[in-house]
Amino acid sequence: MRRTLIICSLTLLAGVLLGCQSPGADDDLYQVSLIDALLAGDYDGQVTIGELRRHGDFGIGTFDRLDGEMIFINGTVYRAAADGTVERVADDETTPFAVVTWFDTDRWVRLEAADDLDALHANLDAALDNKNLFYALKIEAVLPVLTIRSVPAQSRPYQALADVVADESVWTHEDIAGTLVGVRCPAYTKGLNVPGYHWHFISHDRKIGGHVLAATLPATRARVDRLADWSIWLPEHGAFSEVDLEADRSEALDEVEK
Repeated sequence: MRRTLIICSLTLLAGVLLGCQSPGADDDLYQVSLIDALLAGDYDGQVTIGELRRHGDFGIGTFDRLDGEMIFINGTVYRAAADGTVERVADDETTPFAVVTWFDTDRWVRLEAADDLDALHANLDAALDNKNLFYALKIEAVLPVLTIRSVPAQSRPYQALADVVADESVWTHEDIAGTLVGVRCPAYTKGLNVPGYHWHFISHDRKIGGHVLAATLPATRARVDRLADWSIWLPEHGAFSEVDLEADRSEALDEVEK
């Protein structure tokens, strides 16, 4: 199947990437589709998990028909489902939206204790040297309070994502040990990805996970991988061709994320 691939460097928008990334290659954030397409209800999976694993070992996303939250860590893809279970995902399943990379720790960042995600983000922003690049982030800690969510698989005709999350499953946990799997995108990615920080979580025992809505953190450290290349795979078939991508969905994204 022919694929459209957009390569975005931070100095120019040009070039075509053929093939796949491999460990040790230049840092690249590989993305499936656009966040605005997902917000509009384009939930049909187009890229297999097996193909996704050719482009990284770390990342976040969702699944065909928006069936749960994706946590991709240490080369294994997990689904945090709406019923609260977490399971490994087979390579033949598909995703309508995901962002992945080969995680390579460029530096460690010391973090002060944070009473909420805004405080965590301020701590991280103070440590990042170029906010116009992309970052993959991994934080392992025992979180005093964590609120996460997941969503169930949808049926056609699909609702917009803001309507789907109105029926999301939400859980709050205390003193839970696990990993925050995050991506930070620059402000100019509006409409294409989530500007700012986007976090998913999975517990160390791999039994609890989801999209992070709120959290408090102790003083800890974050692993940071700075990414200077951005590749976007765009669907050539299916509903993507009919999605209205001129609309401003900033408010819908804020509602979905928070």
